Amino acid sequence: MCAIVVLVRCVRFSTVVAEAQQATGASAVAEVRGKRSVELNEIRGIRMSPKIAIAFSSLAFAVATVVSTPAGAEILKFHANLDGRYGSEPTGSSATGHADIKVDTVTRRMSVDLKVHGITIDQLWAKLVAKPIGPIHFHEYNMPNGGAMLALPLPYGPSYRPTTGGLHVKMKNFDYGADAALVDAHLSFDDFLAGIRNGVIILNVHTNKFNPGEISGLVVPD
Repeated sequence: MCAIVVLVRCVRFSTVVAEAQQATGASAVAEVRGKRSVELNEIRGIRMSPKIAIAFSSLAFAVATVVSTPAGAEILKFHANLDGRYGSEPTGSSATGHADIKVDTVTRRMSVDLKVHGITIDQLWAKLVAKPIGPIHFHEYNMPNGGAMLALPLPYGPSYRPTTGGLHVKMKNFDYGADAALVDAHLSFDDFLAGIRNGVIILNVHTNKFNPGEISGLVVPD
């Protein structure tokens, strides 16, 4: 209980000082500090037992965590296993891939960690490598004619790295809206998540050999 009182008093004091600084300047701050001197002396004079000290530290950490974490924040985790057998047009490619995907529902930002074996960077579709949208995309396979709509690209750049016999794409905390705008996608963030839940969002790797996509995989929750 003592620890809680101390923490509350510290917060109250800091808040009042800040308000005084904004309202009337240094003279008001000095007056406030004079009025709070007794409380400060009480705080300085408290000798906490080890148990109370631990409780105080834990409480302070909890308060800091609550302040720094947006209310309702949720990180959704998904994955996709890619191969040449999936999709409406299987290629028979022996290449494979695995992607881990994280989505922040508050900031509407995403992270993608994709590892591909059997496709090297120089085998990616050169036409798309040269464009901002890049050769790897999320598609929505839910069109009335059975086709696919480009939903979200993984733009080509430093995030694409070669590996032995393959490639690695790691994009962290990118803005869904900004990347979707690169392809003028009409799939909103909420619709994108709904598409994953409904099993119609596919991750696709386009190559020079298979322009429509050499390997692909359904995005599913972890």
